[in-house]
Amino acid sequence: MEVPCGIQGQRRKLSAIHIHNIIKDCAPILYALRIIRAHGMNQSAVKTIYHSVVISKLLLYAAPAWWGFATPTDRNCISGFFNRGGPSGFSAADHTDISEMVDEAEDKLFH
Repeated sequence: MEVPCGIQGQRRKLSAIHIHNIIKDCAPILYALRIIRAHGMNQSAVKTIYHSVVISKLLLYAAPAWWGFATPTDRNCISGFFNRGGPSGFSAADHTDISEMVDEAEDKLFH
């Protein structure tokens, strides 16, 4: 079934807005993680919170539904945000790419 061009454009625009909102919602969480780490929370706990809140709840939540509508620019924006967790010490040094995590989420959903 062919989707009319205007509808496809609206979906891409909604995807871009959704991605912007995800990053906007994640930024204060990264700040809070830096603060609690500075106040002595151990690194393992910080990584657990980062993965549980930022990766699982915000970035990967319903990702199979919106990832396909994301433009390469949108995907680079999400990847850039995700990659900021590595140098900050929030994610493992060997963390996988966000697109691989979305692919895994799709596999779990559809298989």
